[in-house]
Amino acid sequence: MVKKGSNSFVRPNTFSSVAIYPRDNTKTSDETKNIVQKIVCPSEMKLKVRGVRKIGKGGLIISTETKEDLDKLKKTVQLASSGLTIDDPQKRKPRIIVLGVPASLAENEVFNCIYDQNLTDKLPTMTKEAFLTSIKLSHKSGRKDAENCNYIIEVPASIRKALIVQDRLFVNWTSCPVRDFTLVTRCYKCQQYGHAAKTCKVAAPTCGHCGEEGHTTQDCTKKADTPKCATCLRFKKPANHKTGDPECPAKKSAENRYINSIDYEGA
Repeated sequence: MVKKGSNSFVRPNTFSSVAIYPRDNTKTSDETKNIVQKIVCPSEMKLKVRGVRKIGKGGLIISTETKEDLDKLKKTVQLASSGLTIDDPQKRKPRIIVLGVPASLAENEVFNCIYDQNLTDKLPTMTKEAFLTSIKLSHKSGRKDAENCNYIIEVPASIRKALIVQDRLFVNWTSCPVRDFTLVTRCYKCQQYGHAAKTCKVAAPTCGHCGEEGHTTQDCTKKADTPKCATCLRFKKPANHKTGDPECPAKKSAENRYINSIDYEGA
């Protein structure tokens, strides 16, 4: 998802979250969840829980309405004595997308232009060396034979804020729109969000058109029928829309999870 509009910011939810992991790395997230739910009673502790989701290494992310609710969870000594550890969730660096970068420019030329033409007055205490060592090209997008391409760059929160607020970046002779980049990966094998097809662990494919398991979207024999969202069908939600539709509730939920996993430092 690329946020459009002048000086628009992606803003994460203000919910507080905590990560809970088992010390025994053979335990699953479901087992961790069962342990937590046996110990923690939200009604007795007056907790306002916004959500619980499973993560890797047998862990859980629990989101609460306030930091006070989170403190109550962290102070629950029975969790630690039951073989669980409580940590703040690890957050990723933000990513920005710079649109319409001349494809003829080398990566180092683009990065030098971003610093020299856009940042020297915005972050005067940051040296070019510090800037170049703190950013990383995630990937490029666009047609291979096009004159321009898009740069998706991983940056620290301070640099992200200084660049996004400008709305456009000057790169050599080109003025390039810049936006937050929060596109979530959808697996084209199982049609779920959060991983790519090459790492998918399911055996049979799911069709992205009819939503049924057992055949690919390309091999679907129901293409004349109204499409159904495979992602929403799996979670038994209203599915009368295309898989991957911008307004799909499952897609929006995945985007929100991604946004809230990023360290925007309150930007």
